[in-house]
Amino acid sequence: MRWSVVILALTSLTTSCVPALNTGSSPSAPTESSLMQADRAFAIATHARGIDGWMSFYAPDAIRIRYRGNMVKGFDEVRKFDLPNISDTTTTLNWKPTDAYVFRDGTIGSTTGRYSVVSRRAADAGKELGHGRYVTMWRRDAGRWLVIMDTGYPDPSPSTSSVTSPQPRAGPPTALAGSLQLQLKRKNPVPFQVRGWLLVAHPSYKLDQ
Repeated sequence: MRWSVVILALTSLTTSCVPALNTGSSPSAPTESSLMQADRAFAIATHARGIDGWMSFYAPDAIRIRYRGNMVKGFDEVRKFDLPNISDTTTTLNWKPTDAYVFRDGTIGSTTGRYSVVSRRAADAGKELGHGRYVTMWRRDAGRWLVIMDTGYPDPSPSTSSVTSPQPRAGPPTALAGSLQLQLKRKNPVPFQVRGWLLVAHPSYKLDQ
C-alpha cells in the first residue's frame, strides 16, 4: 500500500512537469521560443492550406511592405495582394526563422529569417528560383502571436553583391507611423537588426529619432 502511494505521487509529479505543446495558435508565454514556433507554424499552415493558412496568422490591421514599394494595409488588401503568389501551383514559398525578439512589454515581437521560392513544375521540380531574407513583426492577441507587419528582400545577385548596404539609424521608419508605430505605442524600440533589414529592403524610407 505504501509503495502504491509513492508511485502515485511520483506519477502525478512527473505529469505536472511535462511542458505544454506550444503552437502559434495556442496560448503560451511571450518568449522568443514561442515566437519562433509561431513563425514555423505560420509556414506549416501556409503549405497545408494555401492562402487561408497564410491569412490565418494575420491581424485585422496588418500591413505588408512591398519590396522597394508601398505598403498594403489591412487584412482584405493583404489577402488580395498575396493571393496570386501564395496560390501559384507552379512554385512553393518556404521560409525558416533564424532569430526572434520579444519587446519589453511582451506584446510585440519580431522574427527574421531566410526564405526561398522553389519550382514545382515537372521540368525543373525542386529547383530554387529565388531566395532572400525577411522580417516579420508580431503582436500578442489573446495569448496568440499574430502578424502585424511582414516584408522581405531578395539576396543580391553576384554582380551587385559588392554594394555596401545602408547603415541603420535610430528610430522606426516614418512610413510605418500610421500603423506599426501606433501598435508599438513608443514603448518598445525597434531592434537594431530589424531596423537595418527594413532599410536594406526599403532605402527610400526615412528614419525619425
